[in-house]
Amino acid sequence: MISMKHYNTLSKTEEDVRQINRLVDVKNKSVLEIGCGTGRITFPLAERAGEIVAIDIDENATKEALKRNQNENVKFLAENIETT
Repeated sequence: MISMKHYNTLSKTEEDVRQINRLVDVKNKSVLEIGCGTGRITFPLAERAGEIVAIDIDENATKEALKRNQNENVKFLAENIETT
């Protein structure tokens, strides 16, 4: 398993964000990101989106994202999205 510290450096963030922007216009829209991890995709999307709620089951990942977050339009939650 790749540690969170290395996950951000090994990723191809710019390419991934370009692909998302080609598929979906997030400009000034509300976005729900499931599986946000440490915010690798969240932060670049926040530059265009109106607001983002970013969810991940890993509390350590969302804590790391919260430390790095400088966007008022982003809210990180450590939650399990499964229903019973």
